[in-house]
Amino acid sequence: MLKKLPFFTLLFFAACAGSDTGGKKQVRGTANVITAEEISTSTVITPSMTVYNAIEYLRPLFLRPRSVAGLSNDQSEPVVYIDRIKRGGLEVLQNLYITDVEEIRYLSPSEATFQFGTNHATGAILIKSRTR
Repeated sequence: MLKKLPFFTLLFFAACAGSDTGGKKQVRGTANVITAEEISTSTVITPSMTVYNAIEYLRPLFLRPRSVAGLSNDQSEPVVYIDRIKRGGLEVLQNLYITDVEEIRYLSPSEATFQFGTNHATGAILIKSRTR
């Protein structure tokens, strides 16, 4: 038992040690929402980054195809909405810069279908633009 004590002590201190964030406070929202505050405090996000690239770093699961079992829809990616207006697929996110975004939200297939109707078998990504 005493031989294992140094290992557990080391493990405890490693778990408690914080990472260096360059003086920036790390903010993590909910699993399905990326806020402007989280974007601005992230150490990997730059102003010239597209929304697609920012999502790749912060919530890559938003970009992976998900579907509801039993649906025979050929849709392979979430539908993108900007300010609640349907814009298309993920290619839309590659033409939008992160500085223009206030919030990014992922809706599950059932949530997207409830809010927007059918043809959301892989969910939806909602972009809320910054008001200038």
